[in-house]
Amino acid sequence: MPAHKEYYNPGLSVAIIVIGDNAGKAVNHFKNVVWPKTIKKLFSPDYININYVADMSTSDKDMKSMDVIFIVAEFDKDDVHKQIVVSLNCFNELSKNERPLVIGIEVNPFNTLEKIRDLYKHVLPCLDSLLVTVGKYDFSYQRASESLNMVLGLLGAPNIVAFDFSDVKFQLSKAGITLLGVGVSAGTRATLRNATEQIISSFPLEVYQRDTICIIANFKASIDGRKLVQEMSDAVESIENAIPLDPYSIIGGSIEADLGDTKQAYLIISII
Repeated sequence: MPAHKEYYNPGLSVAIIVIGDNAGKAVNHFKNVVWPKTIKKLFSPDYININYVADMSTSDKDMKSMDVIFIVAEFDKDDVHKQIVVSLNCFNELSKNERPLVIGIEVNPFNTLEKIRDLYKHVLPCLDSLLVTVGKYDFSYQRASESLNMVLGLLGAPNIVAFDFSDVKFQLSKAGITLLGVGVSAGTRATLRNATEQIISSFPLEVYQRDTICIIANFKASIDGRKLVQEMSDAVESIENAIPLDPYSIIGGSIEADLGDTKQAYLIISII
């Protein structure tokens, strides 16, 4: 663990900007319920430093110092567009390499893909990607919470297949509209392929009628490393049968002892 901490020092600075009441519920759920569990699995609890910001109330200097900025909001509201455009104007003077990665997290679960595409046109100059979580949750705000947790966990958790922040930034900085799918397979016959196929079947049909690519696939299981790699390979094959893989796709896998006989898959696809 000390070696990891030394290698990844000084870590990542992250801002989570909250716009609106539903976004507030999502971020509170992430902050108080989800993130405390995830942080225990990072290279170091100090690796990701999260700053929670209400309604874009932070200085240009603070914004520019961030590595990643998440904007959690219902993007179909006009006042949200205005706040984002005005507040992120400070990045216009920065080169692409100097800019933080800016990811929008959509809170409203009822927006169709067509509606999301229309929304994205309004905030396109400001966002590197707009991430929408697909799946069934007890409360709509859990979708946004899952999106935050998946991306930050991907950046900070040790994986047996190595990648770093620059890899994730490269993929998400050009992703546009992205869908996050989560699959879980449990029991003595659980496989990562089953979990992956759950995700593939959960994506809207229109995803497969457009140019769509898989840019990130991440897997978690409580099995030895060799077995994990074998199952990951099988799961990736099922992805390739349904959705083309980007040539630079990020494929990650981690061993988590507390999962027991449960295996988890996470896919992020980009809709072109």
